[in-house]
Amino acid sequence: MSIKRVRKICSGCGTPQYIFSKGLCRYCWGKAQLNINSKAPQPKQNRIKPKSYTNIPHRTDKRLNEEKEYRKIIARMDKQKNIHCFFCGEKMGKPEQHHHLNGRDNDHLTEEKYIVHVHSRCHSFYHDSSTVYMRWFDGYLERLADIDIDLAYRESLKKDKI
Repeated sequence: MSIKRVRKICSGCGTPQYIFSKGLCRYCWGKAQLNINSKAPQPKQNRIKPKSYTNIPHRTDKRLNEEKEYRKIIARMDKQKNIHCFFCGEKMGKPEQHHHLNGRDNDHLTEEKYIVHVHSRCHSFYHDSSTVYMRWFDGYLERLADIDIDLAYRESLKKDKI
């Protein structure tokens, strides 16, 4: 069973409409509410102030200090004479790029024994290609074993992948 709606005459516009509230149709009631709200003094609302947000820095203070130390290490390494590419073993005229054998995360950024000079072409080849195409990979593993045998073993596992 449903309630039957009946149209009545709206006291606002005088047309037969379904009555919404206080003898007014929905349209007239909305207009009346706008008039009431605009004339009435606005009560003070106890609004909660939004929290102030601070931007999270891209680098922590510790990381900024590590990067300063890293720049000093790189400047000292670049002054060396007789620089060779760690990947291919060829002599370099001037330092091109640096490779982090053990990654740059945590404290590895400033571990001097894991930072080596490399040719830019060898560096991009190392990161973008399979070891099958790297003719110098075996020599690289030997040079790496002189620095860290565990790291050399992990790198040798890449040789099995295609």
